[in-house]
Amino acid sequence: MEETADQAKGSCSIALEAAQRYNAKLFEFAKTNSDAALNYVQELADARSPADLIQITTRHAAAQIEVSVEQAKELGALGQRIASESAELFRR
Repeated sequence: MEETADQAKGSCSIALEAAQRYNAKLFEFAKTNSDAALNYVQELADARSPADLIQITTRHAAAQIEVSVEQAKELGALGQRIASESAELFRR
């Protein structure tokens, strides 16, 4: 009975830590994306012609696609690590 209680405590602790790591990563991404959006708006404000607007928008969209792909990879890898760590607890 005591061993089961210890496993439950460990499981809850791991789940809480995992949620904190995942949330921290999400906040990091939110800051990165917010900064990019603010920079984009600033660049748009400085545009001198419609051609500038198109160039700025195209460059921003391409950069954000790359960032989004990398962020998705990071979240996927983090999710897999968390799942592996959680599964390891039950293998003990």
